[in-house]
Amino acid sequence: MGIWGFFECADDPEAAAALFFSVETWARRKGMTFMRGPLNPSTNYEAGLLIEGFAHSPTLMMTYNPPTTRGSLNRAASPKKGPAGFPDRGRLPASRMDDRLAERISKKKGIHIRPSDPKNVNAEFAMIREIYNLAGP
Repeated sequence: MGIWGFFECADDPEAAAALFFSVETWARRKGMTFMRGPLNPSTNYEAGLLIEGFAHSPTLMMTYNPPTTRGSLNRAASPKKGPAGFPDRGRLPASRMDDRLAERISKKKGIHIRPSDPKNVNAEFAMIREIYNLAGP
């Protein structure tokens, strides 16, 4: 899987397509068969893309991009409309891929994956903080 992030581009379909074409070319040379993003190098950076709520001010550690970014990405990353994106990336819906990957990792590594409990936010954040701190260098 090729992962891309830190996408910044003027509202220019040709520029966005050129950026994705470069990423796709690099990923294919490395033997990757599909791409995911926007994901940045670690949990110390934002992940994802803001698609609504542009009237609100940016929030710490949350993505904030111009409203035009979504359209640029959709045009550039669509296998039907642009040069970027792998032809086989639509083979399985993303949710099915995510479920299969989660199941495989869970069995292989003995990891239990569960939904968060919004009724116990403090306990959830305490657990996240403990895991994050244990995973550090």
